[in-house]
Amino acid sequence: MAFFKDFSAWALLIDFFWASLFLWIAQVIRLKVKIFQKLFIPASVLAGFVAMILGPGFLKVIGFSGQATSYPGVLVAMLFATLMLGHEEKTQSFGKSVWKVRDQFLNIALNSFFQFGTSILLGLLLVKVFFPHINEAVGILMPAGWYGGYGFAGAIGSVLGNYGFEDATGIGMTLATTGLLSGIIAGMVYVNIACRRGNTKYTAKLSEIPEDIRSGLLKGENQFSSGTATVSPSTIDPVGYHWCLVFAATGFGWIINYYIKQASGVDVPVLCLAMLCGLAIQGIMKLIGLGESVDKKTINRIGGTCTDYLVFFGFVSIRGAVIADYWSIILILSIFGFIFCSFSLWMVSPKVFLSSWFEKGIFQWGMFTGNVASGVTLLRVIDPQGESRTLEDYGIANIPFSWIDMVQISLYPILLGLGYTWQVGLGLVLLGFVTIGILRAVGCWHKAYMGGGEYEKILAAKEASAPNT
Repeated sequence: MAFFKDFSAWALLIDFFWASLFLWIAQVIRLKVKIFQKLFIPASVLAGFVAMILGPGFLKVIGFSGQATSYPGVLVAMLFATLMLGHEEKTQSFGKSVWKVRDQFLNIALNSFFQFGTSILLGLLLVKVFFPHINEAVGILMPAGWYGGYGFAGAIGSVLGNYGFEDATGIGMTLATTGLLSGIIAGMVYVNIACRRGNTKYTAKLSEIPEDIRSGLLKGENQFSSGTATVSPSTIDPVGYHWCLVFAATGFGWIINYYIKQASGVDVPVLCLAMLCGLAIQGIMKLIGLGESVDKKTINRIGGTCTDYLVFFGFVSIRGAVIADYWSIILILSIFGFIFCSFSLWMVSPKVFLSSWFEKGIFQWGMFTGNVASGVTLLRVIDPQGESRTLEDYGIANIPFSWIDMVQISLYPILLGLGYTWQVGLGLVLLGFVTIGILRAVGCWHKAYMGGGEYEKILAAKEASAPNT
């Protein structure tokens, strides 16, 4: 059921009408149907999956404009534009903060390099031996969807599409879905196992999951403000003011890329330029004394909104023909991703994290299967009061690593598109081994300790040796 033959402003509105309607209905279903609460399925995933089945790629009951498949690329650019916008107070020196969370930072790096590297090489091997008709860059789509989630899958898929791999985004979104479902379902099984084995330090039972997490509806004291008004509504709406900044950063990113392509023929990912433009806008606002007018909470909510619509339209962009053509390699890559992330949780986390290894490990399990929100949900089951400080440490560790992620999103698909597949894969595996060496050098590679407690004296000694930077 398509209302328009040609794209127009009303066609755009109807596309987002369908998205909003399905998101709304999915959230109501999520609030009322227990099975979705038990599986912790996000409303955006439920909405996107139903729309995908009913949409033009499968049953053709509802229709979208011809531009709907391009929305994920725009939305992911807007999402990345929000990352560097927003005023945040600094409480201590950046170097000292990063040193304290070096275990989380380096474990993210270790998993990132190995997941990308081994998957690229596995994909290349599968193409050469079993699937010669598939683009040899297909392997990168597993970590794009698992490690990176829907945002990375859309970003990397769109870049590979520019190099002739037209189905990359659809495959990436499908893999992101297998990662998300694996992360939540297997994650809950792993939490149960850890509780029974005594691997958790702040033990809780699965039956004690807070109701607001299970249902998705915040009540009473669990409700929170989604932002602070920093400008007067008499001059401009406070939320609209922040949307202006996000649109400006995204638009500047696209314009810069346009002129770069005109001058050199190089297609720089707009999402990276949008993030840099967001950083530049925040810097300018700070320079002219208006840095505090950009509220980080409001910006984060805008980013979250972009993510919900990104996931929805990511599903809509998946075609039944894509799954039919690539189901076997998608299955193999998904199984590999599951084995890789499980090995990281049970074998690597106890060696890296001296304190609260399972709490930190299960959070990063959620991350490495594609969704930080999944990691937060799993963490709150076994650490409801946040005593492990996992989220605070991640927040600090993610600041420098987000720049590495920008390089990964920008550089890897371009190099693979140019044909440097095995070189990139092998190089990343070598970087993974280098990271293990760094972990040893900075005292973050220990004899695995599978208990729920921690080596208090050893930990105190290591923290005392932290440099005063």
